[in-house]
Amino acid sequence: MNLQLSPGMARWCCYLLVLCLLTPGCEKLPTDVVTPRASFLRGVTLVDWSADGYAAGASHNAITEIAATGASHLTIMVTGYQATRTSNE
Repeated sequence: MNLQLSPGMARWCCYLLVLCLLTPGCEKLPTDVVTPRASFLRGVTLVDWSADGYAAGASHNAITEIAATGASHLTIMVTGYQATRTSNE
């Protein structure tokens, strides 16, 4: 396999290599046990990729089940849809 880079790409690769070599690593990794705070965030993200998925009963059931886990926060990802790739409405 013969790989040839353009002069510009080769220059960027050299810059990246030098940057990686000059970037210091971690001197000491954390060793202490992290204890959660009293106000620790327990969250879940709910996502549905269909146009009307959140209107279905399954979403209500999912939220009820999430609440039963003890979750304190819920993120709902809202998606948008277009008729075509080039739609502007």
